[in-house]
Amino acid sequence: MRAFLLDGVVPYIAPQAVEGLKFSVALPADLARATLAERFVDEEHAAGLAAATIVMRADAVQEERVARDG
Repeated sequence: MRAFLLDGVVPYIAPQAVEGLKFSVALPADLARATLAERFVDEEHAAGLAAATIVMRADAVQEERVARDG
């Protein structure tokens, strides 16, 4: 089910990345951004992260609060 949730998910592409391309003036910005995003997709590792178990330790949260708030 999680793999389905990743369909169509692409990385964020900063406007500066698009502006730095040789062909940036020849393509609409949204098409250039989509082209770069497709190049940078890492489906294998993204699926692994999405399938990973997330564990939150209450003592770690408390330690973070104490460190932050003093």
